[in-house]
Amino acid sequence: FRRKKSFCQRLLIRSLSGSKVLRLFQSLKYIWVALILYLTLSQGGGSGWFEFLKYPGVDKIGHFGLFFVWALLYFPELVMPETLLINEKPLRFWIVATNSLVLGILIEIAQSFIPYRSSEWLDLLADVLGSATALLAVNFVRRKKSNLN
Repeated sequence: FRRKKSFCQRLLIRSLSGSKVLRLFQSLKYIWVALILYLTLSQGGGSGWFEFLKYPGVDKIGHFGLFFVWALLYFPELVMPETLLINEKPLRFWIVATNSLVLGILIEIAQSFIPYRSSEWLDLLADVLGSATALLAVNFVRRKKSNLN
């Protein structure tokens, strides 16, 4: 028993071949890193996005969300046909985790040298937790899809 694909899934699969999806996700990863760097290192970037909540440490939500999305961009097969999930390589999970940790550390080191920024290790924790949560979500989706096949 196979589930029918939604109209959006069929349209996406028809309009984008596998190599086009991979190139699109590769480009989105680089654009997303540029956005992360802008929001975490520039003077006006990021500040004020969550200020309306007036909650101490609310910027951690931003760090979590940015790294969550960045980690998801490593898995283009989530929007591709289910059969592409069969050959998943566990190495990619380690690459995502390592990249997230290294980028988070580099951002915090860079922020310690920028006068209008402050380095906080809780930001690094939020970065790593965002990526880890995305990896858990990817693993959950992969298991669900493999059970359906």
